[in-house]
Amino acid sequence: MIQSYAKNGLIHALGLLAVLCMLQCAEEAVPGTDLASRPATQSALLTVVYGESGAPGMAAQPVVIDGFFARHGGFNFEDVLYAVNLPDTPDRYAPQLTDSPCEVVFQRLGQPLTSDAENPFVDLMDVGEIRVQLGSGPHRLTRRSFPDLFTDVMGVTYEAVLVDSGPELQRIPLILQSMGSDQVGPFNAHIAAPPVPRLVELDEQPIDGSYAAINWESDMRLRWTAPRGEPNVLFIELSVVELDRMTALRCAVPDTGTTLLPEAGVRELAKHITSNSTVRLITRRVNQEDFHANGLHSGAIFFIARDSVLLQ
Repeated sequence: MIQSYAKNGLIHALGLLAVLCMLQCAEEAVPGTDLASRPATQSALLTVVYGESGAPGMAAQPVVIDGFFARHGGFNFEDVLYAVNLPDTPDRYAPQLTDSPCEVVFQRLGQPLTSDAENPFVDLMDVGEIRVQLGSGPHRLTRRSFPDLFTDVMGVTYEAVLVDSGPELQRIPLILQSMGSDQVGPFNAHIAAPPVPRLVELDEQPIDGSYAAINWESDMRLRWTAPRGEPNVLFIELSVVELDRMTALRCAVPDTGTTLLPEAGVRELAKHITSNSTVRLITRRVNQEDFHANGLHSGAIFFIARDSVLLQ
């Protein structure tokens, strides 16, 4: 009788262990053995974006977090950014501050990734649970399976939308923590929020709504709220977007509260405007912090405070 109870107890314990294993395996993606054996660069990027309301009628301004941990071969980091689509990340397009700090960029949207390498790939790694501490308490980033958009990109991305933490941003840093996985080790990263660069005036006209009008035949004078202390860099984007393409004038200028967008770039954008175009002016102020973890060649967090207005 004692042996029978012991046997039943062992069977019950093994069954419970199997259920727990199934639950854990269902939550975490198993890395492909073929990809894991290939030489690759392992990079991570987490973006925190704050500024505008995320939906009509939403009183609180959300904090939107996105990120990925990519193991890639045959593609560079710019390719990974394009595939995952983190449009507020400034380093993928920002010109250096030179005599010509602006550039006009044309991009076809939804195009396949291309590479001259043999068997290129992007493996968006599952690094386990990531928690973010800001304001009232900890939050957990959600893992999303990457959609079947590119034949060479697979894995998971991370995201979260925090709607109750806006008032805390200027007082306490945001903390991201992870215990890691079998591919990437644990990490703990802190980053402070920059103040939002609120648009104040366009061509000497106050910006007091969601829309503004401009003259496409001359330089564009822009004013925004400048931070205290020594100026850093402000990223400005004047973009014309349609279903399958985007044309943008992108500038990196001293964050002094005013600048002049060049007439040549403004005129060039005007050529691409149609009745179906969405035209938007965006300001972005960015803090960046690097973080380190076993299994990564590089890791960075961008805290991006932004403002924008639609143009008529």
